[in-house]
Amino acid sequence: MSDDRRNIPGIYSPDAEQSVIGGLMLDNDRWDEVALRLSADDFFQKVHKVIYQEMTRLVAAGKPLDLITLSESIESRGKDALEQLGGFAYLAELSKNTPSAAKYRCVL
Repeated sequence: MSDDRRNIPGIYSPDAEQSVIGGLMLDNDRWDEVALRLSADDFFQKVHKVIYQEMTRLVAAGKPLDLITLSESIESRGKDALEQLGGFAYLAELSKNTPSAAKYRCVL
């Protein structure tokens, strides 16, 4: 019996998605561990999918996943790219509302 939960439709949590993204922004060293278990397609909310895709590009380029680098990278994608994802304030909220980088382990 397979334990692949990604094939179960209708199960998602916006809080869990936010915790994963916020946790990675707080602790970049966890990227490899998270990336082994998650891809952008695992995110239900489009905003989180796009943010995770951008994080993937940053890691591939050897850049940090901090608030400034991530927001600038998204802005470079187009005039309103960052605003369409909730703006700088939403990215800041993701990292601020994640109490610790360790929380992501509870949601994976």
